[in-house]
Amino acid sequence: MSLIVILGIGLFVLAIALTLTGQIVVEIMRGRNTIAGDQSFFTAEAAAREGFYQYLATTTYTGGTPELINNVSEGSISVTTSTLGVAHREVIGTAKNNLTNRKVIYTVFFKDGLALEYALFSASDISLGGNAKINWNTFSNGNTTATGTVIVNGDVVATGAVTTQGNPTIGEITQNADPISAPQVTIDFDDYKEAASSSGTLFLSGGDFDNYLDDNTRTGVIFASTTDSINLNQNNTDLSGSAVTLGDLRIADGEFASPDDRFTIVVAGDFKMTGGEIEGNVYVEKNFKMTGGTIKGIVYVGETTSISGDWTIEGAIISIGVVSIKGTNPSGGIIYNPDILASWFDFITITNPPEIKSWKEE
Repeated sequence: MSLIVILGIGLFVLAIALTLTGQIVVEIMRGRNTIAGDQSFFTAEAAAREGFYQYLATTTYTGGTPELINNVSEGSISVTTSTLGVAHREVIGTAKNNLTNRKVIYTVFFKDGLALEYALFSASDISLGGNAKINWNTFSNGNTTATGTVIVNGDVVATGAVTTQGNPTIGEITQNADPISAPQVTIDFDDYKEAASSSGTLFLSGGDFDNYLDDNTRTGVIFASTTDSINLNQNNTDLSGSAVTLGDLRIADGEFASPDDRFTIVVAGDFKMTGGEIEGNVYVEKNFKMTGGTIKGIVYVGETTSISGDWTIEGAIISIGVVSIKGTNPSGGIIYNPDILASWFDFITITNPPEIKSWKEE
């Protein structure tokens, strides 16, 4: 056999060997990438699950660093707000090694906060008439009617029927929807009373409360430990704190704002607002009536809600009883503000743990 033939055969065998070796190397690399990808994925999955359990334990948890396992060099846990609404959160776990990055996202939600994802929620019926205007979705655990020139820049959802008459402008209608539980709000009147007592602003009569606050600039918690009706109607009234009464309250003018996470207005009786401006959340244990003024916050009503005239609420209304809204000014109405609604954790009683709505990997 000639030398040339022998060399040819040798080169052929060498080529085959190199090809096979290359394929083996490729498969090894693929295997390493697969193993590395699995390691980072399972670590990210573990991080997201850890974040979820941490969030179950305390809703103030915002994230941290997970245990770095499976040859992972970096990892993180974060809890962020979700674009789905203020009652939803995204729990994100990430993991990184020298070959791959993985991210696992759990979308969780709170049943207790779902009502806060609507500009107007009623555990009963809703009646919209005149030129009422609502800039977001509404939900009724009953029936909803919209008449006249009502404008709802959002969807109208009801567990019962949705009926229209006249020329209302509304978004998508959903009838026979699954009910949403009304959020539970529990006011610790003793806490407010103690704060007022310690600062010398606890009053035993409506007249003394009125004389102290009306037409004056005040700070702190002011508490009326009486069922006397109180009327605040002076435009120079300026409160940086909380006004609390065990009776009925009427506000016709003035400015009221809370600098902390307390409610700005707390009324154990009926509350009527005809003017003025409130910045902060409002709690009404009985009936709420509004014919004027502005509220920038969440209004919680234990019984019925009746609104008409020239008014604006930037935030949302949660009403346990029937809601009747018959008018508004051209630029007013209910203006849903998710930034304001983000504070709902401060006062809603959470009775159900968050639940996982969906899962995805990136």
